Amino acid sequence: MAREILRLKGVTRDFKEGGQVNLSASAASLVLLKVRGELPEKLNLTEFLVRQGSQPGSFFTSANDLNVSARFHNESNVHLGPFGKISVTKGDQLVHEVDFNNKTQRDMILPDSARRWSIPLSGIEGLGRYTVTATLTYGSTNQTIEVAQSFWLIPMPLLIALVAGILLLIGLIVGAILYRRNQSSGMSLGGRRR
Repeated sequence: MAREILRLKGVTRDFKEGGQVNLSASAASLVLLKVRGELPEKLNLTEFLVRQGSQPGSFFTSANDLNVSARFHNESNVHLGPFGKISVTKGDQLVHEVDFNNKTQRDMILPDSARRWSIPLSGIEGLGRYTVTATLTYGSTNQTIEVAQSFWLIPMPLLIALVAGILLLIGLIVGAILYRRNQSSGMSLGGRRR
């Protein structure tokens, strides 16, 4: 497997009347080979977070721009390409499922390096607790990594109505307590004794 790399390097030369930029291009191919023999294959999942945009969390007020951030660290002496399925459930109901890195030429993680993927989530709507589950496989012996992460979605209008309802309830309780206190002390609402 070979990958091509093109690199452009800018060189600035300042002159009295203005500057000049020269571009120098170089190209290289990265050839990924596997040799026979036993090589230990060790891939660690160092991060598996639900994010909205770039902010991780476990509580969201909208389903816009939700994604899973998965970061792997390859502790092997050989390149590895994890692949598998990521699914989202709400209770027992499957709401979203996506293949992860399941393509003919998989994205690889080079030895002693790390790589992060961002996987968009869809099909998430309405109040509830959601669970993102990943079953990932890597290596020549199909080693498996399984992980799950839960989060809550409480839509903003519902959250505002809930807070307003709690404040109204507190107001009614305080009002009732003050009313009973005034009644028991014999005070009228104007603050005068009867």
